[in-house]
Amino acid sequence: MGLDPNVALLVREKDGQDYVYIPRSMRRRDFPPRLAEAMRYPRCRVPASFTGTWRGVTPWPEDDDIAVPYAAWFEARHGTGLGFDKWSTVTLEAKITEGTRTVPTSQFLKRAIGDDVPVAVTTVCRGTAFEVSSVKFAD
Repeated sequence: MGLDPNVALLVREKDGQDYVYIPRSMRRRDFPPRLAEAMRYPRCRVPASFTGTWRGVTPWPEDDDIAVPYAAWFEARHGTGLGFDKWSTVTLEAKITEGTRTVPTSQFLKRAIGDDVPVAVTTVCRGTAFEVSSVKFAD
């Protein structure tokens, strides 16, 4: 990153992941520009397709039923429309609606989120927000 180590450190951990460490006292508005960019969810500018991991939903279902619409968080690793020329992974929020094909069942969510089974997702833009048009388990 080319940063002063008193500002931020980039460390590769034993698990092979790279982590950025910053002082707890650093305010978000003082983050270096590239770090600030990496910390923001991307805005939808073009439809996107990706494979990755489904990380969570809001609101989290209290029982086996989850009503649409709801927000889903994905960690995308491969695809188009998300800046993979710049980032190795992209975390984004996308809305699941009645128009999503097929609307994920609670069993699908348990497998995707609980078991970290990769998913293939396509999205469209609703303004600057991502909306999931399809989601399935990746081949």
